[in-house]
Amino acid sequence: MQAELRVSPSTPTPPPPTPTPVPVAAAPTPTPLVLPAPQSQGGISLQVLSVQQQGGEVVLNLAMQNRSQESVSFLYSFMNVTDDRGRAITASAQGLPRDLPPNGQVFQGSVRVPTAALRGSRSLSLSLSDYPAAQRRLQVSGIPLPQP
Repeated sequence: MQAELRVSPSTPTPPPPTPTPVPVAAAPTPTPLVLPAPQSQGGISLQVLSVQQQGGEVVLNLAMQNRSQESVSFLYSFMNVTDDRGRAITASAQGLPRDLPPNGQVFQGSVRVPTAALRGSRSLSLSLSDYPAAQRRLQVSGIPLPQP
C-alpha cells in the first residue's frame, strides 16, 4: 500500500524568515594624546613628538634642536623623569646626541620607561640640564601616558 501525497494549491508556502542584523559594538576609538608644547631655553629646544606603548614600555619620541651659537653637551644619565605623583621614574634615552651642535639640525631619539614603573601614573615630567655647565635646563611637564 502506498500513501498518497496531496498538495493543496490554495495554501502558499511562506517565505523563509529574514535574518535580523545584530548591532555590533564599535571598538572604542582611542582618544589622541594632547602633547605639551615644545620647550626651549637659551636656543636649545626639546619637543615630545609622540607617546606610545610598545610591549612592556612607554616610548616618548623626542626632538632636540640647538639654535644657539655654541655646542651643548648632555648626559642622559642625569635626566630626571617623574610622574604626576612626584615619584622618580627610571628611564633610558636612545638615539639622542651627547653633543648638540649649533647648526639648527633637529635630532630625534626616544626615552623608554618600563610600564611596570608607571602603575597609577597619568603623566610624566622630564628635565635635562646641559653638562657640565648646567646653565640650561630643559623641562617638559604634563606628558600624558596612554591609559589601558
